[in-house]
Amino acid sequence: MRKNVFLLVAMVLLIGVSCKKERNVNAKVVKDCTGIYLNIGGSDYVVCNAELILRKKDGDAVTVTYKPSKLECTGSVPTCKTKHETAGWILLEKVN
Repeated sequence: MRKNVFLLVAMVLLIGVSCKKERNVNAKVVKDCTGIYLNIGGSDYVVCNAELILRKKDGDAVTVTYKPSKLECTGSVPTCKTKHETAGWILLEKVN
């Protein structure tokens, strides 16, 4: 019986530790003719729901909560044909 209780407690603790916690990340807004991006940790990410940061200016510092997007998105409409290297696509959950 004690062994079962110990295993149950251990499993609950493991599940609690492994659950993803909400995390705020500092980022920099990057706007150019190719679209709207967030620079996080030195890499630019396409913002799929860029309407959340439309009022921000290029270079503004923001704190965001986001999740990676498995699907490609355009983010915003490019006005030029220049290539902008990106590390992927993200969906913003919260902007502070």
